Amino acid sequence: KLVEQFPNLSILDVQELLDTLMKWISQLAVVMQFTATSTLGLGLIVFLTIVAFQISSTKSEWVQLHTLGLSASQITTTQLLTYGLLVLAGSLIGALAALLLNWALGTYALSVSPKFDLPTGALTLLATWTLALILVGLQPRNYRRT
Repeated sequence: KLVEQFPNLSILDVQELLDTLMKWISQLAVVMQFTATSTLGLGLIVFLTIVAFQISSTKSEWVQLHTLGLSASQITTTQLLTYGLLVLAGSLIGALAALLLNWALGTYALSVSPKFDLPTGALTLLATWTLALILVGLQPRNYRRT
């Protein structure tokens, strides 16, 4: 009736507008979640590739250590410690950077209070470290004197 009485008046259904906006936001959230998951999956593939390449490139180092008189168990222990500490340091630095970025974006860009799931993060770090140690530990030991 108002539009008929006042031809210059426009009426918007705010609820329909909000419903449409919420639908778009939920679709955007699904896309962002998929993107984050695929990024983590690709990151894991890159991580495993780098570890495999690094292990294959240290064969000469293993031969040198064996030539110097270290036993196979000493060489394995040295490699496990080296890679374990590198992975642990890299994981901690990456997790800290992610937490700081999450806090900064949440606080300043989105004006929300970010929530951190520390148990899941700690389990992820532990799983990454364990996986790296297993990969190093399962490498064949073909020590040849040169």
